[in-house]
Amino acid sequence: KITRDAEIIGLILLLVAVVHIPFLLYNFGLMDSDEAIPVLQGKHIAEGKLPAAFYYGALFQGSLPQHYYALLFRVFGYSIFMAKLAALVAFCAFVAVQFILLLRLYSREFAVLASLFYLLPFRHLARASFDIGSGFPVVFLLGAVIFTLTEKICKEKNDRLLPALGFVMGLAFWTHQIAIVFLLTSGIFLVLGFRFHIKPYLTVAFYFLLGVLPLVVSEIYWKFPVYRTFFKSGSAWTLRSGKFANGAKLALELVSRGPAWANALFFAAVATGLAVLAARVGRGKKNSMANLYLVYVLVYALVYFLSGSSSQSIVRYLYILYIGLPVLLVSALFWIRPKFLRRGAIAVLFLGLFLVNGREDAAARFRYVRNLHADLKKVVAAMSAIGDKYWACDYWTSYLLTAVSGEKFIIASTSVERYPAYRLVYDTEATQINRIFWDG
Repeated sequence: KITRDAEIIGLILLLVAVVHIPFLLYNFGLMDSDEAIPVLQGKHIAEGKLPAAFYYGALFQGSLPQHYYALLFRVFGYSIFMAKLAALVAFCAFVAVQFILLLRLYSREFAVLASLFYLLPFRHLARASFDIGSGFPVVFLLGAVIFTLTEKICKEKNDRLLPALGFVMGLAFWTHQIAIVFLLTSGIFLVLGFRFHIKPYLTVAFYFLLGVLPLVVSEIYWKFPVYRTFFKSGSAWTLRSGKFANGAKLALELVSRGPAWANALFFAAVATGLAVLAARVGRGKKNSMANLYLVYVLVYALVYFLSGSSSQSIVRYLYILYIGLPVLLVSALFWIRPKFLRRGAIAVLFLGLFLVNGREDAAARFRYVRNLHADLKKVVAAMSAIGDKYWACDYWTSYLLTAVSGEKFIIASTSVERYPAYRLVYDTEATQINRIFWDG
C-alpha cells in the first residue's frame, strides 16, 4: 500500500525533476573544469583504473561521489548527462529524506511547505542541485541522513542506530570537510540525550573512524594537511566586522539579490524564523529535536565566521544553508491562523523572493547554460574535423573539453595540472603541437 506521505513525496520529486529537466537537457553547459575532474575520475574508476581516495590533485574532498558516478557509468555508460542526472538523483533523495525528517519534527503541512522551496530554480540552488565539483547534492543527502538518524536515536533512545550514525558521519566528513557542521550539530543533541554515558560516544567514534578512514590515513601520511587548513593562521578563528558584511552579502546570493526592500524582507523572514524556533527553547523545550535547525544554523554561523572562508567572496561556502533556509522561512509564517492564510502567506513569500529577487538571474543562468552547451558541441565538432587526439590549453578549458568529449580528445593543461597522465601522453604520444584558443 502506498501511503499518503509517499504519494506526496513522489509528487514533490516529480515537480523538482520537471523544474530541473530544462537544465539537464543542456548538460554540457552545467560544466567547468572543476566539475569535469570528478566526472573523469568516475569514468576512470568505472574502467577499472586505480580508484583515488580524493579529488584528483587534492588531499581533501573524498571520492565517495566519484564512486557513485562510476557505478552509474558502469551500468549505463559514460556521459555528462548521466553524471548530472546522478547529481540530480542525489538531490531528490535529499529532498525526500528531509521531508521525512520534517514530518517527524513538525507536521505534514510544514514538511510540504518547506519542500516546495526546492521547486524554485534560484540561480545558486540550481547550481548546487547539479554540483559535481564539490559534490553538494551528496553532501546534502548525507547531512539529511545524519540529522534523521540523530532524531531517531535521541527521540526513541535507539542505540542500535549509533553505528550507522557514526559511519555516515565519517563518510560525510571524508566527502567534504564542510560536513563538520553536521557533526557538531548532531553531537550537541547526542550529548543532551546521553549525558555522561560513555559507551554511545565510543560507538559513534569507532564507526566514524571507519567511515573517515581514507582521510585519516592521508592525514598521517601527508602530515595533516586538512588539519593545517582548519587551523591555519591569518583570518581563521578570528571575528572581524568585515566578515559579517561579506557573509550578509553572500547570503543574499542564495536567493539572488534584488531591490533593497526585497533584501530586507528576506533578512526579516530569516530573523523571524530564527526567533520563532528560539521561542520553543524559551518554552522549556530545550531537549526537543524540533530545535535541530536552529542549532544547525547557529553552529554553521559560528564555524563560518570563525573560519578564514568568511573572508572570501565565495558563495559556494554557504550552499549547505539550503538545508535549513526553507525551514527558517516557513517557521517565520507558520504561526499564522487559519491554515489557508498561512499557506497563502508562505506561498507569497517563496514566490515573491523568486519573482523579485531571483527570476532574472535564473533566466540569465539558463541562457548561459544553453549557450555554453551549444558552444562546446561546436568546439568538439571542430576538433573532430581536424582528427588529432592530443591537444593542450589552459586549465579551465582542458579538463572541461576532455570530459565533454569522453576522452575522445586528451587535452593537457598548460596551467593547473590535476591529472598528470594527460600531460604525460601529450608529451610522449602527440605527433604535433596542437593548441586550443577558446574563450568559453
